[in-house]
Amino acid sequence: MNIEQARAVIITELLNRMGAKMDSFNSKEAFYFSPFRDEKTASLHVNLIKNIWYDFGEEKGGDGIDLVRHFLKNKNLSSEVSDALKWMREFSGSISPINPIHQKQKEEIETIPNIIVERIRKLNDQGLINYLKSRGIPVEIATKYVQEVYIRNRNSGAKYCVLGFENMDNGWEFRSPFFKGSASPKNISFIRGSIVKPDTLHIFEGFMDFLSLLAHHNKKQLLADAIVLNSTSCIKGAYPYLYQYGYKKVYSWFDNDTSGNRATEKLSEYIKTQSGMMHHNMQSHYSNRKDLNDSHMHNLGLKQ
Repeated sequence: MNIEQARAVIITELLNRMGAKMDSFNSKEAFYFSPFRDEKTASLHVNLIKNIWYDFGEEKGGDGIDLVRHFLKNKNLSSEVSDALKWMREFSGSISPINPIHQKQKEEIETIPNIIVERIRKLNDQGLINYLKSRGIPVEIATKYVQEVYIRNRNSGAKYCVLGFENMDNGWEFRSPFFKGSASPKNISFIRGSIVKPDTLHIFEGFMDFLSLLAHHNKKQLLADAIVLNSTSCIKGAYPYLYQYGYKKVYSWFDNDTSGNRATEKLSEYIKTQSGMMHHNMQSHYSNRKDLNDSHMHNLGLKQ
């Protein structure tokens, strides 16, 4: 296997060989839990069109050869290009090269998502309601922010009834007892509080954390505004909302893992550029748990 052939190997198949778990995908991109560390929020992005990857937690990326070299280095093995080619050659009979994408094929790939939203309605499914209860979220709070969504995987035909949480670009985050995923485009969700032009903003990593804070205070709406990142990879999407919006205090509620810590650091660095704004990192309030929802469940005596 030469370098050109190695670069043509589909990166998602390399990640599968590395034991990486896919979190979400659509026709253009996929997110994986990084094989380089333990994390709760998937932060390794794969551009399926260009066949390249970027790990937001590591701040590294590249082609398939770069991925294998980084994987070998992480295992304390020799990680020269020749070592990567040897590693890939061992699986050459079971991994596939990517085919060139003609313009018509590319247009079809970019416009037809794999996850199709077939129906949206007010939350009523008892299974989803029970799932929320198991996470410590009262249904009367959740119904203001999540909906019952029926989705279908275009490739497999599999259908699911899931909780749907919409973002600013009409993309979705999906959760159920049996399914976790998203539908592109990936973006943040901005949620207005009950106070007009508040001086406080809360930023959460996932919508379950946002709902957990509401449940903890037994409120259907925060006084302050809120942003749910839906992925730490979307941290930069929050910056325009911090710039000259009038916020003085920003509370971040990110996961206690590598990607959560790095997102906290990046947010803190950005806030330092904003005059009169103070950052309050809330991770210490649940430092013995993996995230805010886990802490909320623990306090209620619920099992994760």
